[in-house]
Amino acid sequence: MCIHIHDLYDGCLMNNSINFNSMAEFTNTKAVRIAKLKEVSKLLLETGNANSFITTNKEFISTVIPSDFITLFDEVIKDGFPMGDVKILTNKLLNIFHIPIREYERVVPKSDSFLGVLEQNNLIMTELLDKIRPVF
Repeated sequence: MCIHIHDLYDGCLMNNSINFNSMAEFTNTKAVRIAKLKEVSKLLLETGNANSFITTNKEFISTVIPSDFITLFDEVIKDGFPMGDVKILTNKLLNIFHIPIREYERVVPKSDSFLGVLEQNNLIMTELLDKIRPVF
């Protein structure tokens, strides 16, 4: 079964199509990335140093995407790590993975799509908050 993303998201993600028969490959790939991120996170939390991970996983570092970190931090927090450790971990992970995060190309939604309207609302709220921020 093949479905077009624009049918699902009202055109906000380009005209790509997904073959749901091959979705397991995407899921497994994401699961592998998250497992590797957990591995480096554990190493960083235990030793504070990830040089060995970096040297043996140079190819992996360029494969991560921003949403992987959302999943990772969700799992780290659910595992009960103290927030102070999570903050330190965040900084160290950003030092390692800043290039693929920075180079990730975001797909801009159409302005009249649901996601586009949410994005516009966020911009308006940010402007309003910036106006009242000096008051607080």
